[in-house]
Formats: sequence, C-alpha cells, structure tokens
Amino acid sequence: MALIMGVDAKIERMNAKDLIAQGIEVLVQVGVPRSGDKRRLIGVWEIQAELKGGNVAFEQLYAFGDKSMKPVSRR
Repeated sequence: MALIMGVDAKIERMNAKDLIAQGIEVLVQVGVPRSGDKRRLIGVWEIQAELKGGNVAFEQLYAFGDKSMKPVSRR
C-alpha cells in the first residue's frame, strides 16, 4: 500500500507509514492453520497509532489456539 501511495499520490514513504498507522486500528488474519483444512482466525494485531523507530508497530492480541483475545486499547 505504501508503494502504491508513493507512486500515485507522490506521498513520502514516512508519511505513508504514518497514514497507515493512524488509519488502521486492527489487522485480522484468516487462513487455514497447519492443523486442519477449515479457515480459522489465525491472528489479530493492534496497530499502534504512533510510529516506533520510523516503522509501523504491531501488538499481537490473539494467536491461533489462544483461549481469549487481549482487549484492543486503541480508541
């Protein structure tokens, strides 16, 4: 997405990362785990609103097999 934004709108890479961090709150991965053939929730990550060291920072809230998910702190 950052590459497309940079090419199409002439947005600097750092500004594109900042837009992603501010605009996306949660990333959800759905797929087929190694243990089966049905689609499952594989992971959930909260995306931090502030860049860390110039990069988008993630905090994992759920991984396949966990009993529960950590609460989303970003509002």
